[in-house]
Amino acid sequence: MFKTDDPGTDDALEILRFVADLPSELHSRFEEYFITFNRQQGIGGTNHIQLILNQPIPSPIEPPRRDDAKFLGYFDHTDSPSAKRYYNADGTRAYGEPWEMRNGITLYARWEPYPILTFDWNFGNAPETEDRRTNERGFLIGSPPIVNDNMNPGHTFNGWFRTQVGGNPIDFSTHTFNRDTTLYAQWEPIPGWCDHDYNGFGVCKRSMSCGH
Repeated sequence: MFKTDDPGTDDALEILRFVADLPSELHSRFEEYFITFNRQQGIGGTNHIQLILNQPIPSPIEPPRRDDAKFLGYFDHTDSPSAKRYYNADGTRAYGEPWEMRNGITLYARWEPYPILTFDWNFGNAPETEDRRTNERGFLIGSPPIVNDNMNPGHTFNGWFRTQVGGNPIDFSTHTFNRDTTLYAQWEPIPGWCDHDYNGFGVCKRSMSCGH
């Protein structure tokens, strides 16, 4: 039998020979394979977990989370439509077959972004639209864009609506959204208001009722 000058090395070699001579069903117990979870910008949740040959993948795991998106599960590919789902959104396993591959695997989180609300100021030469996120319940996160007093001179802000004209103002404390939505500011002209911007005939450009 091969010997070295290092007793520790000799012991390690004996262990390797012992494992190699074991029946295959016992030998597999000494092989370690892992699932590694790529959270794809998520936070928290299970980082990795050990696989056992000829046993289903461990379940449940702790799902990751994101403030701006809903977790859909873990898949073996980032975006392929034919990707196989291994874990459901609640962390339970979706793949129930025994693990027979002598290797580990990296799984990728998939996310469905929560709806985006686009706020349109809805008047000529208005500032650019602004986007806001909703949460998992469909409510606006935070507050709608701030309306400045002089944003649309000669007009009073009436609120945010689903339509450019008409309809009812949205109460963000109770209103929820289940898809991307554009909301429109609606404005009420101030009677008699004039910014003294006259045309060539001495008539106020902005209001025919400004009294000039």
